[in-house]
Amino acid sequence: MVRSAAVPEPSAPSYTLNEELLEKVRVCFRDSKSTTQVVGAFRCYTITHKQFSNKWSLKAKVLCVSLKRENNAFKCRISTIKFSANEPPQIRESWKVKQITSLRELSKAKTDYKPQVNIAISGSGTESFVFDTASERSAFLGCVLVYNQRTYNKKIECQDFEPAVARRTWAEATSETDASANGAEEPAVAEASPDSKKEEEDARDLNLLEAYIRDSGFSLSDLGGLEHHLQSRLHDLDSDNIHAILSNVEEVDGVVGRVNDTLEYVDDLEEWLSVFNAKLTHMRIDISTIEERNNALETKSDNNSALLLELQRLQGALVLDDVTLQNIIITNFNESNLELAVGAARRLHGLLCTLEAAEAGVGEEVEGGGEALPGEYLSMRVVKEKRSELKRLKNTWMSRAKTFLISLFAESVDRAMGNLSGATSDPLSFSSRAVKEIINVAIQELHKTCKSYIGLIDVLISFDTSMAESLAQHYAQNVNRLIDRYVKLICSRPIQVLKMLSAEGAASEETEKGAERMKRSSIANIANIQEIMNFAAKKKPRQKPRQSGVKNLEKPNEEILELFAHILDQIMPKICKDCTFCGVCFFSKDRDEAGLWLEEESEVEADIEWSDKDAIKSTIKVLLRDISGVIFAFIKQALSLDDAFSIPFMKLISAWISRLQGREEHFQTVQWLQEIQAITVSTFNSYMEEHLSTIENPKLKLLQTKSVKGIWILQYFLKFPRIVEHVERLSQQAEEVANVQQASDTVYCLSQELIEQSYCRYSEKSFDFLEELVSIEMKPCHADRLRIENYEFYCSSIASFQVSMPNLAKYFEAASKRKEVAKQRYIKDLLQWCAFSKAFVFLSKLEKLREDIPPGDISFQYGFTPKDFLTAVSSIPKDLDSVRNQAMAIRNRIQKHFRNDQILFKQVLKEVFREIQGNFQSLASNINECYKMLDTTLPWDQIVLTLKQVTL
Repeated sequence: MVRSAAVPEPSAPSYTLNEELLEKVRVCFRDSKSTTQVVGAFRCYTITHKQFSNKWSLKAKVLCVSLKRENNAFKCRISTIKFSANEPPQIRESWKVKQITSLRELSKAKTDYKPQVNIAISGSGTESFVFDTASERSAFLGCVLVYNQRTYNKKIECQDFEPAVARRTWAEATSETDASANGAEEPAVAEASPDSKKEEEDARDLNLLEAYIRDSGFSLSDLGGLEHHLQSRLHDLDSDNIHAILSNVEEVDGVVGRVNDTLEYVDDLEEWLSVFNAKLTHMRIDISTIEERNNALETKSDNNSALLLELQRLQGALVLDDVTLQNIIITNFNESNLELAVGAARRLHGLLCTLEAAEAGVGEEVEGGGEALPGEYLSMRVVKEKRSELKRLKNTWMSRAKTFLISLFAESVDRAMGNLSGATSDPLSFSSRAVKEIINVAIQELHKTCKSYIGLIDVLISFDTSMAESLAQHYAQNVNRLIDRYVKLICSRPIQVLKMLSAEGAASEETEKGAERMKRSSIANIANIQEIMNFAAKKKPRQKPRQSGVKNLEKPNEEILELFAHILDQIMPKICKDCTFCGVCFFSKDRDEAGLWLEEESEVEADIEWSDKDAIKSTIKVLLRDISGVIFAFIKQALSLDDAFSIPFMKLISAWISRLQGREEHFQTVQWLQEIQAITVSTFNSYMEEHLSTIENPKLKLLQTKSVKGIWILQYFLKFPRIVEHVERLSQQAEEVANVQQASDTVYCLSQELIEQSYCRYSEKSFDFLEELVSIEMKPCHADRLRIENYEFYCSSIASFQVSMPNLAKYFEAASKRKEVAKQRYIKDLLQWCAFSKAFVFLSKLEKLREDIPPGDISFQYGFTPKDFLTAVSSIPKDLDSVRNQAMAIRNRIQKHFRNDQILFKQVLKEVFREIQGNFQSLASNINECYKMLDTTLPWDQIVLTLKQVTL
């Protein structure tokens, strides 16, 4: 494209290369040991945005363009260099020119800064640089464009500037630099530094290389061909040089002779060196041997000195001082001597641990607080003798301490039992409150004794861990005597009350009044709680004696549950506290925390780490021995009144099990409660089995030979709601008395599951026997009537209970479905029996036929002609009085079947007449659609109105 002569080309701005800056940049690349040639250096700035502000700042940098030879080709790069006053120049960032996609100039008006350049780099975004002058910016752009063309010849998009002007600015800057270099004076060149000379030589070589490349016809893009050309030229020059040297035979022979002489001298030198090397090797071995002997002698001397000091220290450590020995042989462990005896025993234990810790490392701290002896010391005779002597001393001390503690436990309990015998010997002054106070004080004294002698117990356990179980067994035996007496005292009065309740039904009225007064006076001594003291005020009317093997289902004696709950509330906290105390005192692994836990008055809630879980279980078993007999007697006496008490008893026990579950010290207590709970489970199963046995009553089986026409609701259907109500009332009362904080679903899951299973078994057996009974009935209407009445009674009586019992709800749904099915069969049978049956049968067939045939074609079908239709509806009376009589006959039949239940009679009556009315309305609509040619005189609306009046 030819430019127009009228438009002059833009002039290139004048720029001169900064040689000083270029030299500094070259030095920077030389220091970095890089074979890079710097062709241009330009001062610039980078734009930095201040954080949390809209202000900008400029940071001074140097932009340089460099060339580097890689893989037989030159690579051009742009780099930023940071110059600091106290640090050498550093190359901060670098980009390849071939990654540049566009160059753009920005004027001062757009940026509010000096001339600016935006460089778009693929993979890195856009970089912005600011220059002092527009000429320096133009020179930089021209440098980049020129060396891009020489190395990559890649197209770069130029925006807002003329590439030709930029190239011209760079060409003029380089030409001025070359002219100034060529016009320099000789002295200046001579005085130039060696680095300047090297740079000039490099520049000259580069110019010569460029001239050679230009003359040879190759370009920088074809470096492979240029390299091949240079290699061939170099090979030709080497061949010429070798040929020139070898052509002079005389000089070559002289050189060969001198080389041979030199080789002989080298062989002689090698032989001498081998001999000298062997001598040096022997000398080195001798010196190493001498050094090893000297080191061994020095080590032996040091070891002997250290051994002597260690033996002296060991001799002092193996001897107990006189004060400690005197305290060890103390025979009286009273409170005045206790601290001295325990301290001496601890020192003895520490010394024994030092002598017996063979597995501990040398210098490591052992259990007694000292340091373990080395293993070789333990085999020394003096150490063995001292260890045997200390063991005999330890065994003697342990025997005396154990005997003292066992006698201390027994004396404390014997003293309490003597006080109890004195309190109960005089019946006139006997007071259950005083006896309980004596037992409580005795247990507290025993606990106080253990707290006082916890140090002595700790030392015994540290000497021998099996001593914990032995002491705990003796402690549990003595505490068991107190707790057993306490439980018998708590349960004796309630058992007497239960016996009086069981004998109440057979007593006369006068005797009954006297027994009432005795009960009131007895119950007042049971506990100091308002509920038990108001026992007489809450006494319900006397229950009638049972007439059969089935338990009485009237409202029970609710005070029995409160009595049992009171018994558990009295004895369980005391048992739990004693079990925890025993476990902490003798089996706590952390003996430092044991004393702190024993000082707490309330139950220990922290997770205690036990030293021997099996031992604590066997100890608690001793503590609870023979206690369950009195509890069993109370439960047996209460269940003799009503087996249904097994469910509330089970829930009260479950509440306590939930509180104690998961604690090792209460494991045996939980098992003991589970044994009591097993009795209640067995009793409730027997209770339900007794009721289940009534379903197979032979008197009911005799009815199988007769009609069920005279049977109404079966006896076991009538009894089931009373059983459910009775058990649920007791169960609810037990939950209120227990007052458990946790969710009842988790605490009472065992009793709830047992109750539901029993209800389901009873329901299933009742349903099966009902179906078996009605299967022998010849008339379906009577069988369906019996089903409807019994299933309706079952659903209405347990509707409020099935919501909380998912398993029972299934039988509720099954009974509802069976009732509806039986009701539909009953209505169908009744419609077939009534005077309108022919019309209803014809209507049923007509509706099925209309599913496939249009209404207009019905009258042409066989069996559905107008004549057939008139024959079918001829059974319907023409006058309303006759219709009312027929409807009254249907009503009387339904009333006859359901005479025992007026509510159920009205329900069935409405459903039957609703079905009849629907049939009449459907019959009328079918006549209008399928038999338009007939003119029936039946007053359909009047018939339907008459039927509605009958149902009122």
